[in-house]
Amino acid sequence: MTGRYEESLHLPDPAVRRDAPVPSGPLERQVIADRFFRDGRLRQFPTKRKTRVAVLLKLASLFEPGRVYQEPEVNALLQAAHDDFAALRRALIDHGYVVRHDGQYRLATELPARLPGELPVILEWEAEWFAAHARQSTV
Repeated sequence: MTGRYEESLHLPDPAVRRDAPVPSGPLERQVIADRFFRDGRLRQFPTKRKTRVAVLLKLASLFEPGRVYQEPEVNALLQAAHDDFAALRRALIDHGYVVRHDGQYRLATELPARLPGELPVILEWEAEWFAAHARQSTV
């Protein structure tokens, strides 16, 4: 059962353009995610898995690699992107991009385990994103 706030994430936004062409390759994830943001705010949370992953990886990029966050910090960071920060926080954790332990949050340092049959493009995006963030935390 979803709450009214989580449901509000999925309301259609007429400003989300679905008709513009999407480039293939490395820019695809960025272009797809950017369609759901305006002025740094998430306008609509996508329901399709591929698009949802693109948006969640963009949100995960708000976190600094290696930094430990307290829950109020995570809430403030995500509330800057959407009023329903709790649903975004849950989605980031459920997808394995953010890890929660003893009330502390941080970016995951390993690729999340995925079931066989996951879309290859999602696996590629995740591998690319985690590799880039691993490099950032060691620089």
